[in-house]
Amino acid sequence: MNVASALMKVLPFGKKDTAGLEPGAESDEAGLESTPHAGSDSNGDAPAPGEDEGENNLITRVMAWWEGQDVDEYKQLKAVADAEKEVEVVDGEATLKVVAGVKDKTDQGPQAYWNPSRILVAELLWGKGEVIPGGSERTMEMVASFGLQKESNVLNIGAGLGGALRVIANKFDVWVSAYEANAQLAEAGIEMCHKAGLSKKVEIAHADMENLTIREELFDGAFSRETLYMVKDKEKLLTSMQEGLKMNSSLLITDYVVAEGRANDPTIAKWKEVQSRPIYLWSATQAQEMLRQLNFELRVEQDITSQMRADIFAGWEKFITSHERDGVPPQLQQALLETATDWAYCVEAMDSGALQVYRLVAIKK
Repeated sequence: MNVASALMKVLPFGKKDTAGLEPGAESDEAGLESTPHAGSDSNGDAPAPGEDEGENNLITRVMAWWEGQDVDEYKQLKAVADAEKEVEVVDGEATLKVVAGVKDKTDQGPQAYWNPSRILVAELLWGKGEVIPGGSERTMEMVASFGLQKESNVLNIGAGLGGALRVIANKFDVWVSAYEANAQLAEAGIEMCHKAGLSKKVEIAHADMENLTIREELFDGAFSRETLYMVKDKEKLLTSMQEGLKMNSSLLITDYVVAEGRANDPTIAKWKEVQSRPIYLWSATQAQEMLRQLNFELRVEQDITSQMRADIFAGWEKFITSHERDGVPPQLQQALLETATDWAYCVEAMDSGALQVYRLVAIKK
């Protein structure tokens, strides 16, 4: 079984895989092995009771491939290694030796999180100049409904590295003003725009999303992908965005939301713990009501959680397939583990039903 098939077999994404197959379907052309339905009692395929379906499956499969071992062998060797913690003397007292492992990202801070290695891993997963699943393709799908005319002004909140923004500027010949909360991402995005000769067409600025002021009635459209969940005062930011839009212009948002009554779900808590910055989830209902209060007319309210899961799945499949022969460079291994952990918890929260992803389209009235 090749590594791509192994990863696809165990990732808890369910529904259709990237080849459009229902779980359990087979495709020799796609190189995929049969995948059992959730809850299958096939040996080795379904997690044991109490086993972490999200993190365990993703991390274990990636690490087993990484070490050139099958999953069972890797689990056995890891169990032995975990049991062989040495005792050392510290200040005259015996204590367990701490084995070096994945760093606690809470000690790194939101800026240090996006170091060069982490950025490169994200690009390998999601595409050149991208740091979120779906890449430029999903962003282009969003803005296609704008009906952009040449020389239009477009507002973006959550620029990332600006990969999709450069595609938009080139394809539609428009001006893009974008804001990014992370200084490292903003700096890297600005440099990429410069290298692409698009510094004037795509302007990325590092910004405090809690206190962002936007020029009034300048923009012909605005969009934000998976960003508002990290903003505490969403109403204040959305008010600025609303003021920046011309009348009858479109606002498009995709964002993580919490299912009604699930704010305290343990899978949500675990996902929050590994994030690089505080998370302020809202519900889809709260998002819709806030937009209405800001004089937006809602046109689309769509649960796109399954699409997000499929995009995560496709990114990891591509990564494993492209690195199956030569492996992962040592300098990327730490970043890879942290990234895998983040997305494993995210998938686990989505699979529990507590975490959702919504697409909202509204018109300023």
